[in-house]
Amino acid sequence: MPRETYIDALKGLAILLVILAHALQRSLPDIQGNIYFNFIAAFHMPLFMFLSGYILYLNKAEYDLKWIWKKFLRLIVPFFTWTIIFYYAIDFNFTGLFSFVDYSGSLLDSILRTVMHPGNGLWFLWVLFIFYLIAAGVSRSGRPCLFGLFILSTLAALAIIGFDLFGMYYIRFHIIFFVAGYAFSMLRVDKEIFLKSKLNSFGRKYYLALLPIDWSIALNYTDPAIGLLSKFFYGFAGISLTWISMSLVLPKIPKMQQLLSWIGGLTLEIYASHLLFLNTGFGTGYAKAISTSIIALLASLILIYSIKNVNILNIILFGSRTR
Repeated sequence: MPRETYIDALKGLAILLVILAHALQRSLPDIQGNIYFNFIAAFHMPLFMFLSGYILYLNKAEYDLKWIWKKFLRLIVPFFTWTIIFYYAIDFNFTGLFSFVDYSGSLLDSILRTVMHPGNGLWFLWVLFIFYLIAAGVSRSGRPCLFGLFILSTLAALAIIGFDLFGMYYIRFHIIFFVAGYAFSMLRVDKEIFLKSKLNSFGRKYYLALLPIDWSIALNYTDPAIGLLSKFFYGFAGISLTWISMSLVLPKIPKMQQLLSWIGGLTLEIYASHLLFLNTGFGTGYAKAISTSIIALLASLILIYSIKNVNILNIILFGSRTR
């Protein structure tokens, strides 16, 4: 099974889990105590970050200014575009946005608020761009271990003083999954290179040493109901379970693999679009959550393909040219 197709299939599964989690949030009254929501929420975004790191190594990027500019267009332009769209769409009941984000005040107020608190918008795009900048810095610096130590020390210091603006909480939590995905990709593709790499040496010497300082503060005061170790355990356990189970199932069901791979090729587009359709389901409880998930996915695909030949819309909405 081609690795690229397999990874796209995992991305496809991950975005379906994201849609379902958001639909559950809007369909069930006591969502925090719901076992299904908590199970999905424990690993669906860590899985995305892990896969993003995995793919980054496979792509063998140059990490030059041209590469950074492409990532800016792909991630940050849609981040701001959809912030503007959400500002004007929030009053439409079918979106389901009104209870989960704050777009009060002027458009400029909402944009600034979302920059300071990316969770108010498409935070995954913001955080992933930061990770790409860090990866470029580590790669282009003359002393990557020292640069990496500086980044981790900075994150730890910001956690200690309680600085959580500009997505710092998301960055601190998810960077371990992004780096793990990159390292796992290197290990699978180039084992000898990994064993001799500075990434391996750095991880053993510095990363684990700083882990208790950084994340115990970053996570425990933010979410005391879930301990530090359990958050990482569930995240990596979910990633491992998904990876292993899909490696066993997908080869036996090629049609499923093809479908998930196709969806996986549209993850950014679906991630942005589906938030407009999260109050469209019918029924109550789980029936509403499932129907909402299906409608949100189909509506997103219709939107994506209705503008697929309009180049300027593809660029500003999804950061890519017409395919």
